[in-house]
Amino acid sequence: MLSVTCNNRQKVTIVASPDGPIDGALRVTIQDGDGTIEQNPSTPLEVTVVSGSIAGQTHYLVEADVRGGAEESLISEVIELTVSAAEARSLGMSVGAVKDK
Repeated sequence: MLSVTCNNRQKVTIVASPDGPIDGALRVTIQDGDGTIEQNPSTPLEVTVVSGSIAGQTHYLVEADVRGGAEESLISEVIELTVSAAEARSLGMSVGAVKDK
């Protein structure tokens, strides 16, 4: 299991580095939770896990076919995304123009 942490305004790109060839792109399904995924066909070994709006966990099942051809042989791993609520860290105050009373 790969554990990843972010807040509910973020997303994280995960890159697979298999120790041998795989056939096609990674296959990702959401097992549970509020998150979503983004995948780009031009980067078949990458998946971006996107936090949901609710703090908590999302589990993603990532699979790849290692055999190719008509008969599949899948390997898999789970990504566990733990999401916290985004909070302000500063007030971002600035000085305005000075005015007469």
